This record gives sequence, structure tokens and C-alpha cells, in this order.
Amino acid sequence: MKLKLKCGACGMRTERGEEDYFLGGMMLNIVLAEGILVVAAGILVAATWPDVPWILMLGIGLVLMTIAPFAFYPLSLCLWMVCDLVVRPLTAQELEWHRNSAEGQFRNQRDR
Repeated sequence: MKLKLKCGACGMRTERGEEDYFLGGMMLNIVLAEGILVVAAGILVAATWPDVPWILMLGIGLVLMTIAPFAFYPLSLCLWMVCDLVVRPLTAQELEWHRNSAEGQFRNQRDR
């Protein structure tokens, strides 16, 4: 699965025209992957207490930490964009820039 450059409905670019926009999405991806590991480990420990299969738990953890970041990467980028749109709503001027900009082009103005 690959994230598209622009929304098919409104024309908004997925990176909002800022360099390093998805660093927050990558951080969110790490948090999601580690959260899944913690929840899975907690369920396994609770279900098998007091004879917890530590070797099985280690194997499951290694598999989860290998697969989860790749599996949840597109989701984490979309969640990051949603959080950003809640904090910084899209203006009409910015949407017009998104519709007319080319791939790899960044905005001159900065919000920070």
C-alpha cells in the first residue's frame, strides 16, 4: 500500500507542503508498534500466569516488532495528518496552494 500524493476528492497534498512533515507520523508509528507489543505481552502474561512461556513471548515480540512498524506505517501517517488538521485546520489559501503545487515543491511560508 502506498500513500497517494494528493487527496482525490479535495486535492490536498498528503505532506502539507512542509519538509519533514511525516516525522511525527514516524514517531506515532513507533508508539503504535510498541503499544501493540505491550498489549500482546500483557495479554499473554495474564492468560498464562504463573507459568509464563518467556521464550514464546520473546519470539512473538520479535515477530511483532519486525512486522508491526511496516503494517501500521500508512495508518500512522494518516493519523498524524488527522491530528495535524485538528490542530491546524486547512485554510482556503492553503488548499489552493495544494491543488496547484507540484510534487516535491514546498511552501515558502512557515507556520512556526
